Amino acid sequence: MVLAALLWIPALLRRRRLVAAGIVLSACSDTADGAVARLQGGRSNYSRQLDAVADSAIMLSSLGWLAVSRPGALRPLKRTILAIAAVASVLLTIEWRRYRKLSALHISSARAAAVVGHLYVFNLFWRGSASRAFLRLFQVLAAGAMIESAWVILGAHDLDDQTSLPLLKRVCRKMRS
Repeated sequence: MVLAALLWIPALLRRRRLVAAGIVLSACSDTADGAVARLQGGRSNYSRQLDAVADSAIMLSSLGWLAVSRPGALRPLKRTILAIAAVASVLLTIEWRRYRKLSALHISSARAAAVVGHLYVFNLFWRGSASRAFLRLFQVLAAGAMIESAWVILGAHDLDDQTSLPLLKRVCRKMRS
C-alpha cells in the first residue's frame, strides 16, 4: 500500500519506466508475502483482507497512473473498467446484505486476470504500447473471474472456504460423474 502511494510521484512526473519497475516490485512483494504466509501455516482473515486492499490499491492506482502519465491510454479499457466496476459493485452489495461481511475471495481466475492486466499496464508504461492480445485476454479472464465470483457469492457457499477454483472444481467433478 505504501508503494501504491509512492508510485504517484513518478507517475505525476511522467517517469513511466519507474512506474513500470514499481509495478514489478509490487507483484514480487505480493507473491512473496503469500508464499511466506503459506510456509508459516496459513493466513488469517485479517491478512487476507489486508492483501486484497493492497492489491486493489495497486490496481486502482495503476489506472490513475495511466490517466495522468499516458493520456488516452485508458480508452481501450473504458468499457472493461465500467463493466468490472458495475458487476463488482452489485456483487459486493449482495455479499454485504447476504453475509454482513466483505470477504477476500482469492479466486484463481481473478488472479489470472490480474496478472494479465498487470502485464498489459506494464507494457504501456515500459514500452509505450501494449498488444491487443493482452487486452483481449485480460477481458476474457476478467469476465471469467466475474462469473466465478458471482457463483461463489450467489451460491450456497461458505465464503470462508478458501479453496481455489471452486467453480472449476465443481464442473470437473460433474464431468467425471
